[in-house]
Amino acid sequence: MGISCILTAFSKHPEATNQRIAREVGTRTIVVARFLDSWRTSGECALNQFGRHRDVSATVLSELKGKLESQSLCSLEEVTDWLADRKRVGVGFSRPTVHGYCRELGFDLPSQRRRPKKTAGRRRRYQWTEQQIGELKSYPSSFGQRATALLNIGTEQKTIREVAHECGVNY
Repeated sequence: MGISCILTAFSKHPEATNQRIAREVGTRTIVVARFLDSWRTSGECALNQFGRHRDVSATVLSELKGKLESQSLCSLEEVTDWLADRKRVGVGFSRPTVHGYCRELGFDLPSQRRRPKKTAGRRRRYQWTEQQIGELKSYPSSFGQRATALLNIGTEQKTIREVAHECGVNY
């Protein structure tokens, strides 16, 4: 929705109500009423003066796009904090405003950073030292697959359950 849409609708329907024009261009009635009042009092100057002033410069938006592309900012909360630090005037941005800037740049971010999902089972990584590996290899063959299973637990990236199943020993 832009000022030109309001002017076009108004020129097509000069006798239309503000509500009808607002419906036609897809905005609120108050926006149309304020613009037309400004147009009547200021004329062409209303074209330049009307609307919300841009809070963020093109340079800052370009920087923001770089941060979003590098994934150093991953949530609306982080972007809000970054913009507030960047602007350094103490005026915060509302969540819908920040969301609008991000969407304008092609990013639809969650409100907060998502925590990594937990894996289905706990995978605990065991890492044997060289000394422990040597000891496990030196066990007599009477330990059989149990020694092999213990060795594999500390040298492979598998769960105890997986190693026990592969070696044929009780979990």
